[in-house]
Amino acid sequence: MAKIVDVRGSGGEFVVLGDALTLPSSDADNPSILPGSIRYNPASGALEARFSRNGGPAAWEALATTASIESSYLPLVGGTLTGTLTVQADIISTGTVKAAMFDGLAVSAIYGADLAERYHADAIYEPGTVLVVGGCKEVTACTSIADTAVAGIVSTSPAYTMNVGAGGDDTHPFVALRGRVPCKVVGPVRKGQMLVTSAIAGHAMAAPPDAHPRAVVGIALADFSGEIGLVEVLV
Repeated sequence: MAKIVDVRGSGGEFVVLGDALTLPSSDADNPSILPGSIRYNPASGALEARFSRNGGPAAWEALATTASIESSYLPLVGGTLTGTLTVQADIISTGTVKAAMFDGLAVSAIYGADLAERYHADAIYEPGTVLVVGGCKEVTACTSIADTAVAGIVSTSPAYTMNVGAGGDDTHPFVALRGRVPCKVVGPVRKGQMLVTSAIAGHAMAAPPDAHPRAVVGIALADFSGEIGLVEVLV
């Protein structure tokens, strides 16, 4: 059996990783297969080769394989990787690496600016909502001034997330623990002021002089002169 180590499609579309793929020798050694003319066809799920039989015009034909190749190709130009990709060395990219979920160790992030953790909430809460420990679950919206049971602010777009498997956003919102995050506030608020919970559900307010340190939600990073709105907060 002939093993393919590195085969590129005629248009440079795919590279087939050979450890998971072998071809019958009758095909792999066939001189009628045109050089550089083996490709993976994602539409049919088959490995194809361009044959020129008896000097006739070349045409794509499916090749019989002795192993599944579903997880054995990478798109070189466009296309989609199917299956699980396992890499035992570094991945070096000159562009942006995007993923719906990252499971690993990161040292920096472009989007998002806070460290957040999922907590079980008693309702669906919007980003920026101030939560306290209580209610029928773990956290609920604040409803009193300077509550010392403050849990944090529902994160808008966390850079680093913990306890991700606890549930979804509807039942287990991400609560910002450290960093900067938008926060619902009752104004006026001055930049640099400490914020505490307010009597307006889910909103923070400027801390009164006698507020306990454990009641602090965060520090306002901007002025807000309106009645109700959003302010960037340092947690």
